[in-house]
Amino acid sequence: METQKSITRWADDTFGSNHPAEIAARMSVEVAELVAGLATVATVPVTSMDPKLVQELQKECADVYIMLVQVAEKLNADLQTAVNAKMGVNRNRSWERSPTGKMQHVGE
Repeated sequence: METQKSITRWADDTFGSNHPAEIAARMSVEVAELVAGLATVATVPVTSMDPKLVQELQKECADVYIMLVQVAEKLNADLQTAVNAKMGVNRNRSWERSPTGKMQHVGE
């Protein structure tokens, strides 16, 4: 099973040791590809999507994750620990939909 460390080691060996800002910039391209792919089927239930498209979207998710764990590793953060802590914060917040339709926290 791949880990944050093994993924980052592979990336450094393959692409050279990059600053987390460089990795994040490349990750934004991958996020844009994921968003664009999802936008093409935004009104289609996932269960009705073409399985090949779902598979491609899953690969885009993996690309984003691969870069995200590299950024976390370069920042000396264990991503799972950071997610657990942040979810603790999120679960204790109150959430409401703004007038523009965006969900946002309104309290702790």
